[in-house]
Amino acid sequence: MKLLIKIDSLFDSRIKRLNWLQICVLLYWGWQFLWLSLMMADLFQVQESDSLFLFLDRMKRYDPSVFVRIAFRILNYRSVFSALNLADWIFLSLSVFLVFVYHTKTVWILAGMGSIVIAFISGCLLYGLNIANMSALFHLLKIMAVIALVLSVVFIIIDLYLVIERLLKMGESVDISEKCS
Repeated sequence: MKLLIKIDSLFDSRIKRLNWLQICVLLYWGWQFLWLSLMMADLFQVQESDSLFLFLDRMKRYDPSVFVRIAFRILNYRSVFSALNLADWIFLSLSVFLVFVYHTKTVWILAGMGSIVIAFISGCLLYGLNIANMSALFHLLKIMAVIALVLSVVFIIIDLYLVIERLLKMGESVDISEKCS
């Protein structure tokens, strides 16, 4: 019974429910950027056409990432919206909702970083499709991999900081409510 009361105290106010929702969305985007950083670390190792085709064969293992599915759609000249499944649409709409509910600087920075990474990778892929020289393509892929990897790691660090901060705030509010009762 005490366990149920403690669990109930985690969701007993609107602010706590919004914090849990924000934690879930932050963890989702942290997961997406973790997959992206793994893919970019793998892409950085591409040196020649054989390793590029090997990378494209291994890209299927990064399919849980929204970014990889979007990249596949861009490379195949398909609609980007077909890359998103129902869960992605739910988290995307929750993300947009939370950006407008929480008017904090860090939420706007995370939303901006996510948009910049998507736009940067899409732009590099579209530009790379028009390159005639293979050495220029490999150079572009290296630059894209390094910049996207750095942005992904920065995003993951900020994301984890915000999740830990939210959890600590939730823990403090539970401790305060226990002392009052």
